[in-house]
Amino acid sequence: CYQVANDFTIDIAEGEPWFVPSLGSMKFRGIPFQGVFDGAGHTITWDGPSYSLLGAIENVQVKNVIIDGSTALAGRSGVFAGDTQGTCTFSNCTNKAAVSAKNLDPATGAPYTYGVPVGMPSGFVGQVKNGNLTFDDCVNAGPISIEGTFNSVYPGGFVSEFEFYSPSVTFNRCANTADITNNATNSYGQRFSAGGFIGRNQYANPNMTFNQCYNSGAISASAAAAGFCSSAGWGTWRFTDCYNIG
Repeated sequence: CYQVANDFTIDIAEGEPWFVPSLGSMKFRGIPFQGVFDGAGHTITWDGPSYSLLGAIENVQVKNVIIDGSTALAGRSGVFAGDTQGTCTFSNCTNKAAVSAKNLDPATGAPYTYGVPVGMPSGFVGQVKNGNLTFDDCVNAGPISIEGTFNSVYPGGFVSEFEFYSPSVTFNRCANTADITNNATNSYGQRFSAGGFIGRNQYANPNMTFNQCYNSGAISASAAAAGFCSSAGWGTWRFTDCYNIG
């Protein structure tokens, strides 16, 4: 179990190896973070570009954490985690950090020298691969604003997008209260969407459950925008006592 003992700040200047603070690997090609991360009610303030706090995660409990500050994310990057699989739970966690997306290679921290990047920015998780993911009593209060050129980028308050599998994702008593704006395009002029909880689902077949959840943030995008998910696609989606006033 990792337990935070005090409030602290991660201050990363441009050009520094900002990918180092992730506790797990940046993708599942390495070793994902596993186990329990208990913030004990403390606040982690992030100032500068980053990948995510925990990196790729698998079979994880994250609880009682507040993240504040501002960060520019790259790659498959939520503020808390990048890729997820296995059984992962977030309980009593809040993101207050303002989020943007950065044209950086997450493997090196240097600007891309080839192509344009794929961005998966969110207040919590970049990409859900497979398994069971649960959010209990969590809030995204950090505004997300995306500008520039990306191969694709779909910001969401909690999750950017799903991969090609059939994950089960449950939200209990969760809220997005932050504004989310996506003005990015790609080199062909394609425009992208945004969602208060989930950026998009295009190819996966998820089992989704929302209980007593709401969005009050203003969600805007050059393509589709929605209070919960801009593109539900496939899968089963259940909503109980939920509302959108964004």
